[in-house]
Amino acid sequence: MANDRSPTQESLNDILLDLRSCQDEITIARAKRVTIDSAPMLARIDSLANRGHALWPQGEEHRGPAFEDILRVKADIQNLAVECRRALSS
Repeated sequence: MANDRSPTQESLNDILLDLRSCQDEITIARAKRVTIDSAPMLARIDSLANRGHALWPQGEEHRGPAFEDILRVKADIQNLAVECRRALSS
């Protein structure tokens, strides 16, 4: 099956995967009761969230099902960034 995702969708999905990796690192550290250096992790989370926020549909992506998927993934990125920030602060 061919990949029918647009370049914007691919980039957003990569960002979402990177944020999930951050979330996993935070969860594992907390489970092991290891302190995370929050400043670099927060900078990484903020950078990923900002990259996700800056990406917008290009060309024909404004039409069709790709547009809704792009908006959904953008929302997932922002929500996960908030969850990661919250986990770091607790």
